[in-house]
Amino acid sequence: MSSVFGDLSHILFRHPLHETSKEYLYRTIFAYGRSLTLPYLPDSSSNMKDQLFAHPNFFFDVVYAHERSSKEKPQAAFDALCQFERPDGNSYLLSSSWDVQFFKNWTYLLAHPLQ
Repeated sequence: MSSVFGDLSHILFRHPLHETSKEYLYRTIFAYGRSLTLPYLPDSSSNMKDQLFAHPNFFFDVVYAHERSSKEKPQAAFDALCQFERPDGNSYLLSSSWDVQFFKNWTYLLAHPLQ
């Protein structure tokens, strides 16, 4: 995850924040489907994440698909993914099993995030 936030911050912060127009926005959709492997963000990337989430034109949404099996631990992975929610609420964290709801979740992301 650290390289993802590093690449995003490099793209977003090429220009000073005050020069970034409100006409442009940056939206990242992180699709995650591994219930047995918990996602984590290294401490070295936490500052980059905070800078990106503070940017008014940056949106980071998560779509999490998991199996219904009791062998996997979908709640633990969901809890780990919660660290990627924006504090201001301008993000989606959508979770479902691999069924019709998974495809419905993607429809929430079709609209412009500021609408």
